Amino acid sequence: MKLRVFISYTSRDNIVSNERLSIARSLFSEYSSVYIDRLSGKSKWHPQLVILSKVFRAHLVVVLESRSVYYSPWVLLELLVAKMTLTPVIRLPIESLVSDT
Repeated sequence: MKLRVFISYTSRDNIVSNERLSIARSLFSEYSSVYIDRLSGKSKWHPQLVILSKVFRAHLVVVLESRSVYYSPWVLLELLVAKMTLTPVIRLPIESLVSDT
C-alpha cells in the first residue's frame, strides 16, 4: 500500500502555480499517492467533500507555505482535520519548489 499524501495550499497567492504544484507532486509521487485538488480534475462529488475525505484518509499532510496560507479557512480546516486524526504535517516553503531547467 502506498502512502497517501495530501498537499495543502492556498490559491490566494499568485506564487502557487500549477508548475510548482506539479513539482510538489513529483517530490512525493515516487513512494506515495499524492492528492492536489487543483491538479486532480473534476469530481462527480461535491468538491469540498472530496477534499475533506482526502484529508481524513491521508497518512501525511504537506502544507505549501506561502504568504497567505494560514489565512485560508480551508487550509486551517485541513490542518485541524490532520490534528484530529493525528496525521503528521510537513511544512514546505513554496519558494523552494523551483524547476531544475
